[in-house]
Amino acid sequence: MEDLQSWIKNEGVVGKIIDIADRLAYTARDSSAIGNGAFLSNDSRVIYGREIQKIIKKDPSLFDIIMEISVKDNQIVFENSERLKDIMTVRANMHNLVYLNPYLRTREEYF
Repeated sequence: MEDLQSWIKNEGVVGKIIDIADRLAYTARDSSAIGNGAFLSNDSRVIYGREIQKIIKKDPSLFDIIMEISVKDNQIVFENSERLKDIMTVRANMHNLVYLNPYLRTREEYF
């Protein structure tokens, strides 16, 4: 039970891997909506959506990076640095387009 509690708190290697998997899962879910054209409008955020669409189109299996993680000397290592860079770019664009979008944040608070 102690191990489970520490993993939930993102402690240790297993906890950190679980945290990475969780972040990848919600980013993959949200970016798939972008890939389908959701959230795109005629305002300044459209550029972020197009960048996300471009990256996902280039590598539809982008979020399979979880299968490319290893542990070396008790440290988590991403074996594919190009995919990691693309995921970080997607996450940064998602913040600008979705997570910090005042309309969507208001809607989320409402529901």
